Amino acid sequence: MRDDEALWDLVESGLFGDPSLHIVDDDIADVTNLEDGTAPCYLETPEVTEEDYLEEEERIAFTSLRDQVRLCCNVNTKPAARDKAIEWVFVPGTLNKLGLDFPLCCRALGARSHVIQVRALYQLYIRQIILSKPLPFLATPLPELLACEILYHFGDEELDAARTVWFWPGIRADILLDRLMHKMARVRAQAAMEGLEEHGYVALWSGFWWFTGRNPSMLSPSSRSRFKWSDQIP
Repeated sequence: MRDDEALWDLVESGLFGDPSLHIVDDDIADVTNLEDGTAPCYLETPEVTEEDYLEEEERIAFTSLRDQVRLCCNVNTKPAARDKAIEWVFVPGTLNKLGLDFPLCCRALGARSHVIQVRALYQLYIRQIILSKPLPFLATPLPELLACEILYHFGDEELDAARTVWFWPGIRADILLDRLMHKMARVRAQAAMEGLEEHGYVALWSGFWWFTGRNPSMLSPSSRSRFKWSDQIP
């Protein structure tokens, strides 16, 4: 495997099929200089494939992750195939046709599974993919470190809101508000969502909400060129 300190930033480009590490974005392609006057270190990253791995086990783990993550996040994936891929990525113990599960493949490649899950949810947002139902009942919950981070910045109401959006990527705004109003007043629920959105934990598009964890699309082009998911997610 390549000797690269930013290995998982490289691998991300292979998993999600994006030629850019950070976000497919025309603005980044136009950047020629950073705000401090220096040239950007990189704007694109070569795609990593299974051929970059020397060990057969690593190649199998990589292709398993790549195939399932892309089924989750590609716009043209059929609903039944997307449902199965989402179950593999988010429900511990779900096996693929090779008998491998998501956490095992992540461990084989030295990846933090929750980082890939958050990144997958962000990909659903930027592709504007709306799930017709929540994640499966046994799906992995909002990662504990992110939950603690939200509690530090906000409070219990925002954490409840974030967990609700985590479990239903593309939840309709009115359905979300109705669910939150079982726990808090309407104005408090609206304020919670506004605060989470301002901090990049969630994102709204055309009346639908996604959990994003971080939202690099809110950053300036030069800041986006430095953005790394592996650094930003605890």
